[in-house]
Amino acid sequence: LMEYFAPQGSDFCQRVEKSIEEIEARSQAEIVVVVARRSDSYQAIRQRWFFLLSLLLLCLLYFPLGYYPALIVSLGLGSLLWYLSNFPQLGRYLIPQTQREVAVLRAARLAFFSEAVSSTKGRCAILFFFSRWERRLEIVPDVGVEGQISNSLWNELEAKINSLPDLAAQEEAFQKMLADLAETLAQRFPLPAGTEKQNEIPNAPHFI
Repeated sequence: LMEYFAPQGSDFCQRVEKSIEEIEARSQAEIVVVVARRSDSYQAIRQRWFFLLSLLLLCLLYFPLGYYPALIVSLGLGSLLWYLSNFPQLGRYLIPQTQREVAVLRAARLAFFSEAVSSTKGRCAILFFFSRWERRLEIVPDVGVEGQISNSLWNELEAKINSLPDLAAQEEAFQKMLADLAETLAQRFPLPAGTEKQNEIPNAPHFI
């Protein structure tokens, strides 16, 4: 399971924090990065797979083995599938993509409030929520940003990150994306001359 968990002292965290500092030094925007190990346990779907596999095996093994041996084998293999579905390599094949997308979107919206993204003075904060198990990025801008930047930009950035094949490529692209956003945000949310920017939300990525 450690494949999808990055320690907070990693190079990824340091580079992301540096990019956020550069963005906020040039604009009124506040950047919030939340990295989740996963967005849902998908218990209901995993239970469904467990019962389906167990029932199928029980039916197939009933005549050659008898009821009780077939029951033990089917429950054992069903339990093995239940355990292995925790791992992203298998779980992403068992959990439908639409379910994963909904789970990440729901978790991102919850994080928007739990991280107090809407509490900034100018309502110019942007949440970047990345769920490592699902390998999916959701961007949630506050109302002050929505009036200045079209949602099509965020949709495009999400699609670019989410289409990449592995975590390493996604993390590298995410860091580059933040660096590239600095100019856009500086133009849309410029700091007034002589103003010293107050950091309202910590810059370090928050792991949950």
